[in-house]
Amino acid sequence: MNSLLEADDPAARLLFLTANSHYLASARLSCSGQCLPAYPSGRAIIESALYGWYIAGAAGAAQRWHDKPLDHAGLKTWNKEFKFSSLTARLAAVHDGSARWAKYLHQTAIDFAAHPNRETLYSNLSHRQTTDGGSSLSEIKKLLITAALAIAGFHFPC
Repeated sequence: MNSLLEADDPAARLLFLTANSHYLASARLSCSGQCLPAYPSGRAIIESALYGWYIAGAAGAAQRWHDKPLDHAGLKTWNKEFKFSSLTARLAAVHDGSARWAKYLHQTAIDFAAHPNRETLYSNLSHRQTTDGGSSLSEIKKLLITAALAIAGFHFPC
């Protein structure tokens, strides 16, 4: 396909626009120091773009995607076509490098907070006992490099 605008179904274009919206959300979250919430949006970027690519280029895929079945057997078949690993396998047949990047970025997003996990949960948390009789203090750290860089003369549009 030469152009996304030639896609049979507007869902492909909407998925690419959604990927762009998630990208902007991730960039803003990161610029504001909210690193952990940027990972789920990062995952959504990859998934939306991959679904958009597949739906734009595979004959009948848009209709099958829209007609997600409700019965167990039909859902199993639908999931087999539209699961992330199936779509990256199709992408690998066209451009292996892009498929490897999609898998890497998707897994990184999952590992770093798109799915809750112990390592991520505690990666930005400090907890300590105070000296005033056993109470405790928990702090959530945020990435706040913008203030230090602004002092150095850098400006951020975020």
